[in-house]
Amino acid sequence: MTKAEILGLLPQNGQTALTDGSTITWDFSQGNAASVTLGGNRTLSITNMPNNSTGVLFLTQDSTGSRTLSVTGKKENGWSISTTASATDVLAVYKDSTGGYWWFKPSLNFA
Repeated sequence: MTKAEILGLLPQNGQTALTDGSTITWDFSQGNAASVTLGGNRTLSITNMPNNSTGVLFLTQDSTGSRTLSVTGKKENGWSISTTASATDVLAVYKDSTGGYWWFKPSLNFA
């Protein structure tokens, strides 16, 4: 699947370009599909995500690679992000009815 095909499966509220920084903030009021390129080891903060909703994050390593991303919540077994320079991962997040976050990675090193 291409990035455009995946985005086509999401509600048509667009894809938000997130700003890289030590803490990356993803404001769901701006959209449930987002992208960011990591320029260092980062922490992701999610705001305004309603319970029982999902989101997709396109996460790209910069030209150096080996960047890390810390997220809050439970992760599927073996969950990690690619560390290869310029690699892109597609990450999915679900927020349950109690406000807990669940992270999944449907694609590794997505081109």
